[in-house]
Amino acid sequence: MESLPHLLAAGQGQAALLTALTMLGTFALIGGITLLILKREAKRSARIGALMMPRGFSFVPKPSPEEHSRILGGFRLGQLGSGRTLTNLSAKLPDADEEVLLFESGFTQGSGKHSTTYRQTVLRLTSARFHLPEFHLNPETMLNRIGHAIGMQDIDFDAFPLFSKSYQLKGPDEAAIRSFFDASLLSALERQPGLTIEGAGNQLLIYRMGKRRRPEEFQSFLEEGLLGVLFSRGP
Repeated sequence: MESLPHLLAAGQGQAALLTALTMLGTFALIGGITLLILKREAKRSARIGALMMPRGFSFVPKPSPEEHSRILGGFRLGQLGSGRTLTNLSAKLPDADEEVLLFESGFTQGSGKHSTTYRQTVLRLTSARFHLPEFHLNPETMLNRIGHAIGMQDIDFDAFPLFSKSYQLKGPDEAAIRSFFDASLLSALERQPGLTIEGAGNQLLIYRMGKRRRPEEFQSFLEEGLLGVLFSRGP
């Protein structure tokens, strides 16, 4: 009969082996999932490039940190969360005074099991025809309504109750924003629920928070961006 110490040592060895095998299996699973995600993202990037370059866009799957900062540094989207990314950049210069950028951004809020990652397809328009007051427009949520009730800014328009119910609009110069958001722009936005739009000076950012478009939908997103025409007017 084996001695008790020998049995205990054997049991501890088996437990250690089981722990090691479990850890190896976990690492292998994580590695396999990561590899699948990387392959899927590489395929997505290739598809976007194949669709956008024939339309006259340049394409860069992973822009440099400096380009990331140039593109989003002045916008609220570029300040949100941690682990911020900018990928699949398509760029077009219609003329010397205009720039059209279509790309995907990402960021994470929270940490650990309480974290949420947001990824969205974003359109940035730069044009000498823009003379925009600084503003931020986003879909109105229950939290926004509570904030409005206790005095936080939300610019509403009595003549456009659907817009006022659908969107939160804010910015440092309310008078300039009210003057800029005329009937044609408000009506167009009523027909396009769910957008987030940031504007200031000659730059406009349009996206739907947490929504990435399929590569085949990029053209329709560009057409949605034609809403930018309504922002083109004199000071």
